[in-house]
Amino acid sequence: MTPFAELKFFSPRAALIAAAELQTLINLGLTQRRATSIHAVAKAYVAGELVLEPGCDHVVELERFRAIPGIGHWTSNYVAMRALRDADAFPTGDLALCKALGGIKPKAADAAAEAWRPYRAYAALYLWRLLRMGTNTEAGG
Repeated sequence: MTPFAELKFFSPRAALIAAAELQTLINLGLTQRRATSIHAVAKAYVAGELVLEPGCDHVVELERFRAIPGIGHWTSNYVAMRALRDADAFPTGDLALCKALGGIKPKAADAAAEAWRPYRAYAALYLWRLLRMGTNTEAGG
């Protein structure tokens, strides 16, 4: 339990995930590929081979992160936004962002996001919020 009534569960610590059998993760409903990726990330983090914390060298750590099978640019940029507090991270290829921008293609969304540097993460959060509210915006605006 947590001190907040709305928050009922804590996420497991990386050490617990790293120590778990892969099948245990699969039994929780993860696909084998996703379980393998999460397991590898947890092991690398626990071993100190991967640092995903604010203040780390984003370029180096995200390159290490993407080297893990199953971790792509969308995931690494999302982690950069949330865990590393990178104000300029933009989850490339995010279909919801494309939809919020009027249904444009991922490359067009990335191009539009260039105008929002160095605050693309804030723009992504804003666009996701617009989408949740049922509002679309025009690409590039």
